[in-house]
Amino acid sequence: MHKLFFIFLFSILSHFSISQNISGVILDKNNNPIPAVNISIENNNIAIISKNNGSYSIDIKPNRSIVILYSCVGYEKEKIRIPMLNKNEKYLLNITLKTKNNIL
Repeated sequence: MHKLFFIFLFSILSHFSISQNISGVILDKNNNPIPAVNISIENNNIAIISKNNGSYSIDIKPNRSIVILYSCVGYEKEKIRIPMLNKNEKYLLNITLKTKNNIL
């Protein structure tokens, strides 16, 4: 009986811990990393900030496509659709943000 309980518990816990990982580096047009870029998932409360070297990594629930929004002061916003990934699949997404043209 205990063995069956532990198998059931393990299967439930492993189901909730499975995720997709999306990671990459955010650069400017000169291939310099951009720190402090806000990275969020559209229609979701998941958001992170890129590190000083422009890198980021975000875990999301598997088996659904999503839209990632990138925004940073001085740069144009970027919106990228990610296809549906399988459980434990990783997706590498390096992007280049365009500088905003400020007209005074």
